[in-house]
Amino acid sequence: MKKTLFKKYLFLVLILFGVFFFAKSSLAANHYIRQGATGSNNGNDWTNAWTTLPSTLTRGDTYYIGDGTYGSYTFNDAVSGTTYIYIKKATVADHGQGGTPDGSVGWNDSYGDGQAIFTGQQRFETGHYVFDGNTSSGLTGIGTYGFKVAVPTTGYYIYLYNGPTYVTIKDTDIDARSNTQCISGGLDIKCIQGNGGPSYITAINDRCINFGDGFSTIGDYQVVEYCVLARATTGGEYEMDHNGEGECGDCENVVDEDGFCEDADHGDAIANASGADVGEYYTIRYNTFIWNGQIIYFYGTGTSVFENIYIYGNVFYVPSGKTPAASSAAVNSDSASNSVTNLYFYNNTLYHLYYSLHMRSTTETGQVRNNIIIDMVTYSFGDLTHEYNAADADLGESYDVLVDSSIFTNAIGYNFTLTSAGAASMMAGNSAIGSTYNTDMLGNIRGSDGKWDRGAYEYVGAAPPDTTPPAAPTGLSII
Repeated sequence: MKKTLFKKYLFLVLILFGVFFFAKSSLAANHYIRQGATGSNNGNDWTNAWTTLPSTLTRGDTYYIGDGTYGSYTFNDAVSGTTYIYIKKATVADHGQGGTPDGSVGWNDSYGDGQAIFTGQQRFETGHYVFDGNTSSGLTGIGTYGFKVAVPTTGYYIYLYNGPTYVTIKDTDIDARSNTQCISGGLDIKCIQGNGGPSYITAINDRCINFGDGFSTIGDYQVVEYCVLARATTGGEYEMDHNGEGECGDCENVVDEDGFCEDADHGDAIANASGADVGEYYTIRYNTFIWNGQIIYFYGTGTSVFENIYIYGNVFYVPSGKTPAASSAAVNSDSASNSVTNLYFYNNTLYHLYYSLHMRSTTETGQVRNNIIIDMVTYSFGDLTHEYNAADADLGESYDVLVDSSIFTNAIGYNFTLTSAGAASMMAGNSAIGSTYNTDMLGNIRGSDGKWDRGAYEYVGAAPPDTTPPAAPTGLSII
């Protein structure tokens, strides 16, 4: 009897030990990558960091990458349920400290005060990855980028190959200005390119500077937010100085002052394609498009359908010194796309484009509300219902408002926030579109002052003066 009880207790202890050991061994781990590390090359701390990402990654783990220059990489680890792999830029604030292994070992702040720059294609063949430059949290850090992808040859900078799902690209600068190749035969340089029907792709606080396409065919259930997509600017920060006359002339005709090749003149910022099926659920919000070409583009063949499209809180403009291309519009739909339905275009600002929306589909349903639309060549909305917009032309609406560029803080400098007088000159927009849309890209709550403003930015005014009376003095004595 005692032997039987002992065996039972021993068996129970072994089971508990096994459960504990398995749980401990399956805990997510940190790994460290740093260019120039000269330790044991095992990735366990910053002294012994790997100098490149290992060929196989572990689901659930986080790979911190220090400042430096790195090459191409293919992410193709087998999917395991919904478990992600996290690729993160190491920063002074977040470099794995306190983790397992501990990222404070061997750390120097100089490893995390710059960028990790990838000079080769980043290719995702399987899903559930977060590729995170790790410089933003909420609205803090928007416009800063810990990762940079700058490939010196023609091709796709980030490639979503063979239909990966649940991939997030965050805080990443995808910069084609250093590309030395001429576009030959079409738009063969893309910031992010999808293949094989990717879905659930999210882009957060990324910047795409390119003369080809921006985000192309990244699939259903996409979210693009707080990104900057820049093309066709003249001079300044986004000048395309690598594709001018003399460099491009051997393979194509240069057609404008930016040095764009003929085949590249219609490049798309976000291109969505569908065949004889349904493309659905696109959320495009709080982005800035400095783009002379087709901006958000839906195209397909035969019986293609696009539905449930939510575009709100964005700024779209072509620089004032450039003539808008005949293809430039905030939204384009191809005549071959038979149906674009449930498209909601709310609280955007459009400035100096050719078309406002260029809709050419057989069937179109949706709403265009609360937008500011200034300096178009053609004010058009296709068959979409439009109301409560402000423009410098009569839109034929019951509640449209006639305005001009003086409503903006500085239209010439592309600051499209509203002045006090500009906000006051417009009657309220339509708040009935719902609470989903009640925040602008700066985090301001629409209608918090009793008036839901039109355009991408809610006017909040100057901070009110502090009227709190000072506290009564203490510790005084009468002499």
